[in-house]
Amino acid sequence: MTVEGNPVCLKDSNFSTSTGDEAGTAGGGLVSGKTKGRAEFINYSFDVQIEGKNVARALDLMLHNDKNTPPAPLMQPPVLGFGKGPKNIKCRYCEKDLE
Repeated sequence: MTVEGNPVCLKDSNFSTSTGDEAGTAGGGLVSGKTKGRAEFINYSFDVQIEGKNVARALDLMLHNDKNTPPAPLMQPPVLGFGKGPKNIKCRYCEKDLE
């Protein structure tokens, strides 16, 4: 399946070899003893479909190494960046300016 000549990931798509999660010296993952296993999507669009199959998006969660490695958001929450706030912040209790 392609769109404008580029492959499309569907909910049952996978990457046959997942790299980057190899163990340092033990020869495999901490729990399974396996490295470079298949990566599969665990989330995808519920309302965008191609030929009746849900489309996986760029930032959808995946399980890596044959479901040995949890998705990064489960290990570390997203880092949020906030825009500039008001210059003069006041204490919510005494209403004095905070520096």
